[in-house]
Amino acid sequence: MVIGAAGALMLIGLPQGAVSWLGIAGFAEESFAWRGLKPGLAARGLLEPGRFVVSSRWIDAGRIAEALGGVPVAVFDPDPRGFAFLTDQTALVGRDALIVTRPHATAKTLAAAAPLFASIEPQDRVPIVVLGAPLFELDVALARGLKAPYPSPYP
Repeated sequence: MVIGAAGALMLIGLPQGAVSWLGIAGFAEESFAWRGLKPGLAARGLLEPGRFVVSSRWIDAGRIAEALGGVPVAVFDPDPRGFAFLTDQTALVGRDALIVTRPHATAKTLAAAAPLFASIEPQDRVPIVVLGAPLFELDVALARGLKAPYPSPYP
C-alpha cells in the first residue's frame, strides 16, 4: 500500500522534499531508472567516444550501464560481482574515465582510484530526474589516463 501511494504521489508530482519527508528516498533511488545521467553528462561535454565509466558499487553500475547504454562500466570495489567479467580492464589502460558515485561514496572512491589514473578532476553534480523533478544527485569526476586496472578480487 505504501508503495502504491508513493507511486501515485510520484505520478501527480511531489512538493520539494516530499520524498524525504515520506521516508522513501532510498526506495525511490533504487526503484527508478537514472534518467538525467546521460543528458547531464552530454550537456557538460563529458560523453566522449572511448571513455568508460567507473562506479563504486555494482548495484549503481547496473543503473549507470542502463542509463548510458553501451558505455563500458567498471566497478572499483572489492565486490564488483558480474562487472568484473563484463569489461577487460587491461583493455581500458590509457583511456579516460568518468567516475560516477553517490555523494556519500565519493571521497572513498576517488582515494581508491587516484593511484590508478594520471589525474582526476571533479565535475559538477548531475541530477537524476523522475517525472521532471530532481530526485537526487550524483558526483562526477573526469579521470585521465588509466595507468593500471583495479585489482580484481577473483583469480
